[in-house]
Amino acid sequence: MMPRTEERADKLRAEWFWVDRWVSSSAFLLPVAARGLYREMLSQAWIRDARLPNDHAAIQRATGVSAKEWAALWPKVAAYWRVEGDWLVNDTQVEIYREALRRADVATAKARSGADARWKREQYKGTAQADAQADAQALPGQCPPSLSPIRSSATPQTVAGARRASYGDPHGFRVDANAAALIDLGGERVVSVPAGWATKACREYGLTDADVQAFAQWCAAYTRRHGFEDGGKRLAWLDARLAEWRAERARPNDGLRPASEFLSARAARAADVPDLTPEQRRALLRPARPAGGQS
Repeated sequence: MMPRTEERADKLRAEWFWVDRWVSSSAFLLPVAARGLYREMLSQAWIRDARLPNDHAAIQRATGVSAKEWAALWPKVAAYWRVEGDWLVNDTQVEIYREALRRADVATAKARSGADARWKREQYKGTAQADAQADAQALPGQCPPSLSPIRSSATPQTVAGARRASYGDPHGFRVDANAAALIDLGGERVVSVPAGWATKACREYGLTDADVQAFAQWCAAYTRRHGFEDGGKRLAWLDARLAEWRAERARPNDGLRPASEFLSARAARAADVPDLTPEQRRALLRPARPAGGQS
């Protein structure tokens, strides 16, 4: 069942209308007056969550037709509507409306993920600048003996730049605002799933954006059990985790069977093949002799 717009913070105000699909449909062959009523009913249904009340008088008022016009035109368009409880629905529009809702939810999730990533990046920058300012204001006598005192002419910006150049991001925890998803490692640490890697995985394995988000959540649980160490090879680590995730969620009929199931099926097929002795194998490989016994 589709969520009603009153239950959603956003509404689908723009109606999806595929012109090529419309001009190739049987409804396009209706008389112009009936065709106009049908299109107006579709638009009125779209702003009501792809449904119209099963009340002809209410539909007349919404579409702006008279009772005489309705009596003449409704029989021509009635075949394109189906009664569902107290509502009239058009199956094609319901299909398109559901796809529009799905894409809107995906876009909202991506925007939220990007906003969270930018917020965490700003938090990281603020902490780094605060640490740099504290180091710049430290007195020479308070510096460790192994370090040179910071000159008074140094600024927090130059110190922060030196810290970033010295330490960089050795473990890859710096947040990418354009990441396809984020893996939460705990302790305010996150790892980005590169957008390019996610696009390739979606293309090769038929994954959706929701699958990528589910994979990131699975990786978060994985790292809590096994820890995170990619050895500086993030993409190889993601490839290995993706293989494990696909094996866990596989079902016998979706083309992603676990390795154990494949090996069991192969062993069962091998058991059906009779064992041959060496002499039987040689007999099978021996060339056939011509009739008459001539060699």
